[in-house]
Amino acid sequence: TIALSVGLLVLFAQIQLWHVLLAATLQGIAMAIQLPASNALLFYTVGPSRLLNAMAARLMAFNFSRFIGSILAGWLLSHVGIWSCYMVAGLASYQAAVIRVFLNLRYTPQEKSVPFWQMLVEGIKYAWVNR
Repeated sequence: TIALSVGLLVLFAQIQLWHVLLAATLQGIAMAIQLPASNALLFYTVGPSRLLNAMAARLMAFNFSRFIGSILAGWLLSHVGIWSCYMVAGLASYQAAVIRVFLNLRYTPQEKSVPFWQMLVEGIKYAWVNR
């Protein structure tokens, strides 16, 4: 992943500014894809009746991991080095994939399929009108 790559570049003293800029760009693109996908996965996992509780639990876990992650990163930074923070962050990103393997999800696609570009235009129009 991106964080693992940056961690290895730092560890071997090969990091350059363009590496950081590229990593930030790629991470932004990945998050733009990952967040809507994880929201959809959450909806199909718990259904509409439990969606609010599931989103609250997910946000609580996200913020809790930011709190614990900051403490861990500070300890790693002072005792091991900055490269270890990137390595742990990169390895932690695989936890969701491992957990997903053990989930028993039954995806049922919606009957009506709308083209991606049409949905994108509708979303932009909605955001423009409902600021």
